[in-house]
Amino acid sequence: MAHPDEMYLAKLVARGHVDETQARGLLEALRAGGALDEALCAHCGLDAAHAARLRRTDGFTRPEIPGYEFRARLGVGGTAEVWAAREAKTGREVALKILSPRLCRHKAALEAFVREAKLMASVRHASIAQGFGVLRVGPIYFAVQELVRGRTLLERLDAEGPLGEDEALALMLQAAAALEHLATQHHLVHRDVKPGNLMQREDGSVVLIDLGFAIPIGSGAVAAGTKEYIPPELLSGGVIDERSDMYSLGATLFHLVVGRLPFEGQTGDEALAKALVEALRSPELKSRRFSPHLQFLIEKLLSKDPVLRYASWAELRTDVTELLAGRGAYDDVGRRTKRGR
Repeated sequence: MAHPDEMYLAKLVARGHVDETQARGLLEALRAGGALDEALCAHCGLDAAHAARLRRTDGFTRPEIPGYEFRARLGVGGTAEVWAAREAKTGREVALKILSPRLCRHKAALEAFVREAKLMASVRHASIAQGFGVLRVGPIYFAVQELVRGRTLLERLDAEGPLGEDEALALMLQAAAALEHLATQHHLVHRDVKPGNLMQREDGSVVLIDLGFAIPIGSGAVAAGTKEYIPPELLSGGVIDERSDMYSLGATLFHLVVGRLPFEGQTGDEALAKALVEALRSPELKSRRFSPHLQFLIEKLLSKDPVLRYASWAELRTDVTELLAGRGAYDDVGRRTKRGR
């Protein structure tokens, strides 16, 4: 049976605290009779306090950060874990997003994490999750954020199936207001609008929870985000503006009401290729289940040419507000007749 510290070392490797090259040297030292914690300090640059913290927390599987009382793990992804915690100084319930130790050692990933945390702390909007800054304990970086109680729209889709038209439009209106705030007040494009990044609070309101791919309006087109929601123009050069987020929001709205993606494939790349060359086929939208107003809106947002989408978030929100109020004026094929469009 393996020595307990060999099992512990394997956990440190799996969680990214040490890399495989370091692990080989640590294993040799351990099998030669050395103490693993001392070897971590000698060969991996850890200080004694952090080595002791790793030991107490079993490789940080039970995080320990001074000033925070951890409650429960909310989720884990490829770059970070998110935990619910209580801030001792204020009594505030927060979410702590802890960057993977492996990525803490990579300059680009660390800079991106810090950038997102600072951006979230600078943005103030009811439909954008509030950030409270980024901190460090030893070599571990973590962001302090608003604890949003609820579930993502993707989780809701998976559990309940498609949403009704009016509710989906109301949630979309809130998301559009958040994206408009990013565009007009911070000159940013989000680049990763999707149901998994929209969380519905317990009171029913929706909040944008991830700004990791946000870049300035006018930046050169760089494909990023989730491929099934990426606008076609991001692969064809040019510059990025808010109309790119409109496409992603249109794909999100389609997903919410139909229950599938507008363009599907075996892989994300295949779905993106279809979005580039195929026309939107939406027999579900043409059924009696949905109004022609919704069909018009989605087809406009999913136009392959950005010029054919809305000119501004304000224009989009006006149309959606009118749809919800029942004051839109459309002809039989769903074409806008009011205001000359």
